Amino acid sequence: MVKYFKSYSVLFFAVMLLLGISSISQAADKIIGFSSGVNFIKPSDKRFTGQGSNFSLVLPIDQGTEVVIYHETSRLNGKEVAAVCNVNLDIEELRIQKEIAGPVSVVLGSGWANLSGGIADGASIVDVGVKITPMSTLGKYSTVELSIDVMYRFLKIANAAVLVTDPVGKLDGFAAGINVSLLF
Repeated sequence: MVKYFKSYSVLFFAVMLLLGISSISQAADKIIGFSSGVNFIKPSDKRFTGQGSNFSLVLPIDQGTEVVIYHETSRLNGKEVAAVCNVNLDIEELRIQKEIAGPVSVVLGSGWANLSGGIADGASIVDVGVKITPMSTLGKYSTVELSIDVMYRFLKIANAAVLVTDPVGKLDGFAAGINVSLLF
């Protein structure tokens, strides 16, 4: 009985959250959205490259301003001479996106990155960049967008792994993504 009560209370909380968001975003024409895409990562440590996928819950709060709950799962492949170091990267971020000129938005995200593969357990992460939306289709009840994100990612980790000669201490670098969004 308690199990069912907890599931209904979570459902009730979700409904109340959506109603609250819809009242907050009366100035915006959409109240909720989803985004999914692929991303490519080039850390400043030249021994690594990576790629992954992302999913976001988009909550418009004002005309041109969105709060985004962002999740990314990526794989960084590191190689130096004969040593290999592959890192799984799971990122949870809260992002703010603000439209500045037409299809261009500024993005600021902050959150936590879980790392595996002997590098570190986890680290705080900050993404700063732009989102460009070259294509957007406005329907009666929904909007579909194609966007490109270009970010600089700040990800400083503890020196927990050594490839051959140098420890891995910074995985800061650029991340670029291609996303498709559906807003209701």
